[in-house]
Amino acid sequence: MSMLLDKPPVRTGHCGLTLSIDGRQYRLRPAPPTGRGSKIWRLTVLGGQSRAGVTYSVCQFKHSVDCTCPDSTIQHAVCKHVRALQALGLISPRAKASITKAWANLQSTPEFAPMAETAGA
Repeated sequence: MSMLLDKPPVRTGHCGLTLSIDGRQYRLRPAPPTGRGSKIWRLTVLGGQSRAGVTYSVCQFKHSVDCTCPDSTIQHAVCKHVRALQALGLISPRAKASITKAWANLQSTPEFAPMAETAGA
């Protein structure tokens, strides 16, 4: 009966999370949030692969999400890192990439909206 009354021991140790995206292995670890409503994940390419040691950061702030990878920063695409973390539930699936939001805002601006075809042209 005394075993039930004793506080259970707390075990310590190390754990890690490895993420595979399109065959490439990443070490996944959270970073301290920079503000209320933010989540940051660091994805580091594991050794023995091309780009080994390269780290990308996926940051969600409220309803926006961005990644530091070249596909996101140079190609302005919603990258595989963002999609993978959304699929795992580590960032909100409702969060939109900033580039997607910017494109939607640009489309709603009259001077950039697609021109309507003129009749008889």
